Amino acid sequence: MRPDPFVTASLPADIRTAIRSLLGVPDLECEPGTLLEDLPGWDSMLHIAVMVELECRFGITVAPDEVDAMVSVGDLVRMVGAKQVLNAP
Repeated sequence: MRPDPFVTASLPADIRTAIRSLLGVPDLECEPGTLLEDLPGWDSMLHIAVMVELECRFGITVAPDEVDAMVSVGDLVRMVGAKQVLNAP
């Protein structure tokens, strides 16, 4: 599998850190293939909270249709990476 050109080496870890912080589970194991709905305590409010956190942390804007399309940690990583590249000066 080729590496995603939009994903920096640290981005997956940065997103895991954001998810762990919001869930209050510092040692949570979550990989790109982890489904968001499988995370402990996941619900629609937490889904929105994660999107807002990613917007704040990474200086991006997540459109409503993108919110619904995010179903895994990998989806979050790819979305944030692509938005960072597109928003780069």
